[in-house]
Amino acid sequence: MNLVREQAAFLQDIGKLIQHASRCGFIVTGGELERKPELQEIYVKTGRNKTMDSPHLRRCAIDLNFFADRNGKLELIYEISLLQPIGNYWEALDPKNRWGGNWRTFRHLTHFERDPTGGAWLQTPAKTIPGRANASSVPPAIDEPQAGLVTTICRGSDNDRAVALLQSCLKQLGYLDTIDGIFGPDTEAFVKRFQHEQGLVADGSVGDKTWTTLFALAPQVFESLSTKWLTQNDLNQAAEALQVEPPTIKAVYDVQSGGVGFVGTRPKILFEGYVFWQRLKTHGIDPEAFRAGNDDILYENWSNQHYAGGLREYDRLKRARQIHEEAALESTSWGLFQIMGHHSQRLGYHSVMNFVTAMDVNEAAHLQAFCKFVEKTHARGKPLVEYLRERDWTGFVFGYNDEQHRENGYDDKLEIAYNRARVALAA
Repeated sequence: MNLVREQAAFLQDIGKLIQHASRCGFIVTGGELERKPELQEIYVKTGRNKTMDSPHLRRCAIDLNFFADRNGKLELIYEISLLQPIGNYWEALDPKNRWGGNWRTFRHLTHFERDPTGGAWLQTPAKTIPGRANASSVPPAIDEPQAGLVTTICRGSDNDRAVALLQSCLKQLGYLDTIDGIFGPDTEAFVKRFQHEQGLVADGSVGDKTWTTLFALAPQVFESLSTKWLTQNDLNQAAEALQVEPPTIKAVYDVQSGGVGFVGTRPKILFEGYVFWQRLKTHGIDPEAFRAGNDDILYENWSNQHYAGGLREYDRLKRARQIHEEAALESTSWGLFQIMGHHSQRLGYHSVMNFVTAMDVNEAAHLQAFCKFVEKTHARGKPLVEYLRERDWTGFVFGYNDEQHRENGYDDKLEIAYNRARVALAA
C-alpha cells in the first residue's frame, strides 16, 4: 500500500476513533497532525523526541485532546485509566495502529499513529539499555518524548527562557497580557488558576504535568517559536557562502551564541551603557545632560554590573530609547551572535531600525548578519572570515571580541568546539 493510501486509511480510523470517544462521553479536539522536518529536528535537539523518523512527518500520526464535562466545566483528560479504553479501541481497529499510552517507555496518552510496516516493531529483538540488566523488548526509536526533560519552574525562577515560554502559553490561552520573563506573584497566580481549571494540583509549580497540558492546549505557541530557530541546513549554507568548513560555523555558533537567539518570541539582546554614551556623542548629544538617574544605562566605561539579563534588558533599552531611539538601538547587541546595532549600515542594512526588524524574524537572519559582519570587519589587516578559513581562533576572537578574548578564553573554547563538531558531523 502506498503512502497516500496509508494516510487515507489512517484518517478513516481516526474518524472512527473520534466517534467512539464521543460515544464514551468525551469531547475531542484536534492537535498536531502534520509536522515539518525543521520542527522535528528541533524536538530531537531539545530532547522532546528521540528520532527524526516521526510518523507525523508522513501524516500518519495525530495528537488529540480529550475533554470531559465535570460538574458543568470542561476539563482536559490525561489519566491513563480513562484513556486506556480509547487506546485499546484504536489498536483493535488495525494491527498497524499504535497508541502512545501502550509504549513501553514514556507514555504519550493522546498520541495515535499508524505503522505502515504492519506491526513489524512487535517482533523487534530486545535492546540492551546501558545500566540495566535483562532489559525488556522495546520498539525501535519512534516519536516518543523523553520523560523528565522538561524544566520545572516556580516563583522566583531565574530561567527566563522557560518563564517566557510559560507566559507565552498563558497569554495565548487568555490568562495574562504581559511577557516579561519574571516568575513573580502575578504569574504564579495565573499558573494556579490554570492548574485549578485543568484539574491539576494548583501549587504554582510548573512541571511535567503542567507543561504537557500547555503543550496540548497551546500548540501554536511552540509551532510559532520553532519557525524562529536555526537549522543545520542554515549552518551548511552559511559555511558554503563563507567558504569555510561546516564545523567552523558550528563552533562559532556553539561558543559565541550559546545556541539561543530568542527569549520567548523576542530576540536576545544586551544593552551596553558605555556604547550608549559614545553613540549619543556621535549624534551630537551631550550624555552628561542625561546622566542623572540613568547610571545603569549611561556610563563612560565598560561594566557588566548593570546587566539585567533576559527580557529585563528590554526594560533598560526602553528607557534609553526615551532619551534617543536610534542611539539606544545602536547600543544594543542583537540575536544569536550579538551583533551591535551600530554596525547595521556598514553591514548593508538601510538603517538600524531595518536591522532590528530583521533580527526579529528568526535565527537564520541572525546568521546572515554574522556572515556580513565577518566579511566586512577587519582585524590586523584582513577580514575576520579569513581567520575562520585558516582556523586561526585567536586572530578571529581578537577581531570579534577584542580585549575580552583573553579573559573569557574564547579562542580555546572555539578550538574545542571545532574538534567536537568535526567528529560529530563525520559520524
